[in-house]
Amino acid sequence: MKFNITIFLLLFNISLFSQSEFKLVSLEDISKVQIRSNVFDLMSKFQMNFGDKDWQPLIDQLKNLNSIESYSTSTLLGSTAIESSFNDYVLNSDLSQLAEFNEKDYLVNIYALENKDLEIEEISMLVKNSNKLNTIYLQIRGEIDLLKIVEVVNKLDIPGGDFLKNFN
Repeated sequence: MKFNITIFLLLFNISLFSQSEFKLVSLEDISKVQIRSNVFDLMSKFQMNFGDKDWQPLIDQLKNLNSIESYSTSTLLGSTAIESSFNDYVLNSDLSQLAEFNEKDYLVNIYALENKDLEIEEISMLVKNSNKLNTIYLQIRGEIDLLKIVEVVNKLDIPGGDFLKNFN
């Protein structure tokens, strides 16, 4: 009986750690922005009512998104927590590096998850400025068009979104 319980607990713990979800312990030092698919549905319906043709590509991209999450901080404790969580997430996921570059005083790492049809399903990005301890983690999930997503995150004023402009 003890053996069965031990095996169950072992398998349960392995399954918990094998999930590839970005997890971050909540800290006072970290600001979080989280937008889920129901908000995108509402936003796309709201904009469609006005019939604004300039918004149509953005509305189309909004309909295909599942979530946008952004974590940001300007403290050492928060930066360490975000970077550690990002590294753990990347190591335990199927993400592949899409780009790494320096912009101004920031180091930007962008990872993507592609499906079998080579469509992007997730973008995870870490932006670090070691001089000022500013760190941003941005995750976007859904059917992602790289050219349209830049406009979407900039229109929504999501922290870190301006670093995606290198894809335009």
